[in-house]
Amino acid sequence: MSEPKWIPIEQQEPQESDYYLVFFPASEEFGNEDIIDICFWWYDSFVGGGISYEESKMKYTHWMPLPEPPKGE
Repeated sequence: MSEPKWIPIEQQEPQESDYYLVFFPASEEFGNEDIIDICFWWYDSFVGGGISYEESKMKYTHWMPLPEPPKGE
């Protein structure tokens, strides 16, 4: 099984509406720290997530599918 890889949003957008890991690079305006959040792809942009109140102003650059959850015993 291959590990998920970060995909630049400029190269490819998600093909279906679902939850994804989304990368927001550091910026002076939002605390100088990179942020990774779980957001929902809705038509043509990511929405929701823990930082949703700032997401409309923040620029995401990469995304990746969520990894498979752990298997039960």
